[in-house]
Amino acid sequence: MAATMNAPRFPLTELPVPCAKNVLQTMSPLQLVVYSLLSKKCKNHVNSINYPTEVMSIQFTQGLAIIIKIKQDILRVGFYEPHTQEEMENKKQLGTPKNVTIAIGRNETVVEECRWTTNQLGVKEWVEHLKFVFPNSNDIWLNFMQRSFRFDLDCVKKIFPNIPKLCIYHTGRFKYNQLILQKLLPTEVISIAPNCFRDSRIPQRILIQNFANVHYAQGPLTRIPLNDLLINNSKQIMAINSQISSKEFNKFLKLWIRGANPRIEFLSVLISDEFTEYISMKGITYQKMQERKCNLGCLKNVTLSGGLDVCRMDGTKATVGAFREDNRSWLIIIVWHDHCIVP
Repeated sequence: MAATMNAPRFPLTELPVPCAKNVLQTMSPLQLVVYSLLSKKCKNHVNSINYPTEVMSIQFTQGLAIIIKIKQDILRVGFYEPHTQEEMENKKQLGTPKNVTIAIGRNETVVEECRWTTNQLGVKEWVEHLKFVFPNSNDIWLNFMQRSFRFDLDCVKKIFPNIPKLCIYHTGRFKYNQLILQKLLPTEVISIAPNCFRDSRIPQRILIQNFANVHYAQGPLTRIPLNDLLINNSKQIMAINSQISSKEFNKFLKLWIRGANPRIEFLSVLISDEFTEYISMKGITYQKMQERKCNLGCLKNVTLSGGLDVCRMDGTKATVGAFREDNRSWLIIIVWHDHCIVP
């Protein structure tokens, strides 16, 4: 026992920078977080290795968690985990949480975990710290999920005054869903489940705003009225579980050709029937698409071919495509504005 207690510590902070980086590369993301909290020097060491992480998500549910995807793993930093029904109902301010849990999840199993019961960092400080030590995770989503209504939105707005990406699922209270939109907009990208509203329809006063992207988030299957598509002023529209008919798509495409939705760059939507050129493209002049390299989002630098090209009256081209996945049919439009094409 005495020999173990007196064993020399590994002098990581005293190693030459290249050697220290090699050691840090062998650590797990959880170990890196713990190490980065020891000192400013340790924090800078972790930042310097530019660890390969993905987008950061700040998730409000019954508790609050910062989620970072790292290869096949999930790094989760959790706060305000309720243990009683009374705690779940109490309004929660975002101060300095006493207890913090950091865990690594893999295939829905916790493989590594550590807990603090004397935390001294506020939520905003935790976010800024993680953004610094994992510089590839500066792209942040703010997610409101089921039972997140316990969190005070004025406090959320104070801590996160400029929210670039906002995701809203049905929290369990329609009034709270509305308050999120009232207090946290504007934002650049919004993802919202239609069942956040009593009629399962995203209001047109939301759709008309100048978002870069609008995502119809996962939820019960719903129909998108044609007028809702036409009033949507976003550049990219993605509907995961919302659909239109081939005839409605045909009307939408004809109206786009005449000048509707001038900002749109990309549309992905379910169709309630099978795609056929006879119905979807009826009355529209088109030709087979020439091979073209795309410069949009998830299709960046991807070479596309096989769709149907149409032309708007101002000369702007668009490509219409269709595919099936998981027994569902999807329609896609890519509008070839100059910045959407790789030269």
